[in-house]
Amino acid sequence: MSPFQLISFFMVLFCGFGAQADESSKILSDHSHLKTRDPLSMNARGFFSALQERDYLYFEEFFADSVKAEINGNLIEGKVQYIERLKHISNDLFYDMEWVWLHVHTNYFAPDALGPDSLITNPVATMGEKRSESTIWSNSWTLVRMKGNYTGNEIEIPMHLDFRWSNGRVVHVLGYYDPSKLNEERIAWRLENPDQ
Repeated sequence: MSPFQLISFFMVLFCGFGAQADESSKILSDHSHLKTRDPLSMNARGFFSALQERDYLYFEEFFADSVKAEINGNLIEGKVQYIERLKHISNDLFYDMEWVWLHVHTNYFAPDALGPDSLITNPVATMGEKRSESTIWSNSWTLVRMKGNYTGNEIEIPMHLDFRWSNGRVVHVLGYYDPSKLNEERIAWRLENPDQ
């Protein structure tokens, strides 16, 4: 066996393939997986393309009906309500939305991986204890560049968005970014549209 074949053999043996990696996260101890080219990561990337292109039909399949979005501590419950928020941002407030750069990866958590809890020094809950189904989150980091419809200001906002998946749809969104520039545009819009 040539050195190349030997190295290839060991890479396959120790790294596995995509489908096997998902299955191994269920049976190997604390064996979570991170992927960047899997279908869920690509669907998460599609969220940003759809928002830029104002393809709101994409969101109908992307989000579960009962999606819960927590954006900078504000809770939006339901697909209809969250899509309305996205429409307001991309139609009413801004145009020429561009994602300057984007990174997305998806975490396929093992059932025995430590889960979110309030105990910092002695965590006790695992992902499997938190929910019976697999825990899958897509995490994204990006920089959006937009021009305000009312102020005319060109702004850039670094953002972090997380999407939790269940049955191929997003059921939970977490969003973190500095909203001050977005709020300036919202105030200018409200002055022009006091009845809305």
